[in-house]
Amino acid sequence: MSRGILVVIGGNGGYGVVVREHTGKFVVAIAGPIESSVSALHSELIAAQCAVGLVKTFSSGDVKVQFEGDSSVVVVAMKGNGENYSMCGSMINDSRSFITELSNAVCSHVRREGNLATHRLAQMGIGGSQEVVWFKDPPNLLQDII
Repeated sequence: MSRGILVVIGGNGGYGVVVREHTGKFVVAIAGPIESSVSALHSELIAAQCAVGLVKTFSSGDVKVQFEGDSSVVVVAMKGNGENYSMCGSMINDSRSFITELSNAVCSHVRREGNLATHRLAQMGIGGSQEVVWFKDPPNLLQDII
């Protein structure tokens, strides 16, 4: 799951990503700031790229991976075919390229309520000065929802 948030004041935002096993067991989470985001879509794509990067780092190519996001525009973009030549096309193409390398990858849309953990992490990222990563145990701010 991934989530990006844009704060209009100053164009800064934050992102959050949670990786779980198929049983729901926590694996890793990440939160970080986004400086100079150009749009909410840009922030969501940064979060999606981070999610793809985490999966790339922590899994082998033969596992089933389900990417979930609450931005239907990003989910549709990740599912698309062919080159994307939009302003954020290189971000979309890079993420898509890795997703297609996975033998069992699925991108799906979830309602914002189903993405609460990543939303909290993204909010935390807004006020941060650097990326924060949690391994094995989720951060305290996610204990009640994971």
